[in-house]
Amino acid sequence: MMGVSVFVWLSFCAFLLMSSFCADPVIELKLANLSEDLESKNREVVLSFYGALESGNSEAVLGLLASNDLEWSFHGPAEDQHLMRFLTGAASHDRFSFKPVTLCAIGDNVFVEGQSDASDRKNCKCWIHVWTLKEGKIVQLREYINTELIVVGPIHDSLWKSQLGKGHSKSLPSLILSV
Repeated sequence: MMGVSVFVWLSFCAFLLMSSFCADPVIELKLANLSEDLESKNREVVLSFYGALESGNSEAVLGLLASNDLEWSFHGPAEDQHLMRFLTGAASHDRFSFKPVTLCAIGDNVFVEGQSDASDRKNCKCWIHVWTLKEGKIVQLREYINTELIVVGPIHDSLWKSQLGKGHSKSLPSLILSV
């Protein structure tokens, strides 16, 4: 996790350094397009993951992962580890529905937010998945259940903030994630 933050910080510093020495709008546009292409591809991979998950296609799901050694962190009650149970074969895909409501890609990270049955406000679970991708494969997942998340960049600019927890019937813990 630390390596990702350092890489993003160094990339950002290199970009700032290059920007200050090079006022060429063509180079700046090319850099912006590379970033948009990467983010678009990462969004597609993550959406493919949810599509394969929804259909119960475990082979397709596993094909999107970089290896069998996915770095994973989970923040929430143990009984809500639905995704892990599906990926390990301990439960079927229809036990819990992961349908994205919002999705935002920033560099190698894709932030996805969703919720379980929204009509049942008392038992509704909000979830956030923070995916990290390298070369089109998922290498890391940070999963948060019933947690509000604020994502900040290297200079503490707010890059993304979860929204679904605001309408939740209970108070939710808030976390700040630095990328």
